[in-house]
Amino acid sequence: MVRSLGLNRAASRMLLMGMLAVPVVWLLYRYLPLARSPLPTQDLPALRAVPLAGGQAAPEIHVQERQDPVLPQQLPVLTSMTARGWSPVICDRNRQLRKVTLPSPFGQMSLYVYDSFEDDSLLSQDFLKGKYFERKEMAQFLNLSRNLPLIDLGANVGLVTMQAALQGRQVVAVEPIPGNALRLCRSVLDSGHAHLVHVAQNAVSSQEGNVTLALTEPERNPRTQYKVMEPAAQGREHTVVYSIHVDRLLDWLPFKKAALKIDVESYEGHALAGAELLFQKVDIPLVWMEWQHVKSLKDYGGPFIISFMQRHHLDPYNVMTAKALSTKDYLNWPFTVLWRKSGWTPPV
Repeated sequence: MVRSLGLNRAASRMLLMGMLAVPVVWLLYRYLPLARSPLPTQDLPALRAVPLAGGQAAPEIHVQERQDPVLPQQLPVLTSMTARGWSPVICDRNRQLRKVTLPSPFGQMSLYVYDSFEDDSLLSQDFLKGKYFERKEMAQFLNLSRNLPLIDLGANVGLVTMQAALQGRQVVAVEPIPGNALRLCRSVLDSGHAHLVHVAQNAVSSQEGNVTLALTEPERNPRTQYKVMEPAAQGREHTVVYSIHVDRLLDWLPFKKAALKIDVESYEGHALAGAELLFQKVDIPLVWMEWQHVKSLKDYGGPFIISFMQRHHLDPYNVMTAKALSTKDYLNWPFTVLWRKSGWTPPV
């Protein structure tokens, strides 16, 4: 047929190859639909604004929602977010660290702490003596929330996180200080709780990016307790870390309902300003919060936190007595406060 068209041998060969290629391409298109699927696209960040008390607006919150969140079994125990995204952090198991065993209502708890008085003259020294701060209040909160996974903001070396793990609960802990996060990670691995606990080595704030953490009490806590300052600046009593919105945890949070513990050294309001979407997408019926240092702050203080909690149907209670607290008297509330969602009932 091709010769009847008056074509030379080379042209005839090219024509025959083209004719044979047509059915092959059609078969690929018909039976291999993945080959013609469009390339995946990235979701654009969604803007969220958190209203403040008095009609002001908190900084806009940018949240990138993932269509394919990482499954819990794919998560490393220790991870961190930077401007480039989430990445695993090496949990150095060869480094020599001091280990203590403490009693708790849920069993013996092992923690890695700071060995010397010079490194930490407060928390670790108490742990080395077999005691710790707010023991009864902590036990009460952990007992009330025992049927829920836990989000632990300001985990330090893991006092609350490790007790929750002893209860068999899933925990997402957030801790900005590398030395604290390393000790918590080691405690998780050594106790066999890597399937339950995941640690994000980040600060939480109303803004994302590098921030400066300043020691709360340099003479007492040379390494373990910091508060966020602006702008980022390294110094003897300062360390620079990457701060995230709490909403960023939604990238890989492995549960849809949880209790929340928040103790971030007077930055609780700033942390909540970056948690609006988390409270919308995750059912959080209980929040345990340190109140003493944040209640009287002008920005993101008591009035802002009360407004935030009320918007999410959470009411304040005394942790130990379960007595409702009056929002008009918030300056006289106890050191720690338990927020309970309206209609929530304690487990039997």
